[in-house]
Amino acid sequence: IDLRQSEMLYEDLYNSTWRQAQELSLLVRVREALANKVQFADVIRTVVEATAEAFGYDYVTIYLLRDDVLHLQYHIGYENTIPQMPINKGVIGRVARTGEAALIEDCRLDPDFIGAIEGLYSMWKLAPHSG
Repeated sequence: IDLRQSEMLYEDLYNSTWRQAQELSLLVRVREALANKVQFADVIRTVVEATAEAFGYDYVTIYLLRDDVLHLQYHIGYENTIPQMPINKGVIGRVARTGEAALIEDCRLDPDFIGAIEGLYSMWKLAPHSG
């Protein structure tokens, strides 16, 4: 039992350390993009691509908020996209409106979910940076 608990603790520590290393790598790439890219669109593209690569995500998007509407800037993986989303609709609208990050383990259970992909059941949205 002690050995199994030790293994589980080691696995949790390894996973946490791996994720922190990926996050740090992503931050370095974003910093480099900000320092070296002249065009804002290039920075957005770099952030999306680096996020997908760092965490192995198949679907990544960045929306920017203007006048209570989220506007798609860049994406990876989506065949169909939602180009604009008012902040009073969808999970991304809720996150933009409330400033609270959301981890949706089963989108079918969230009444705010609006899907761009058939069969998608999980999503993670970061709250916008305030400050």
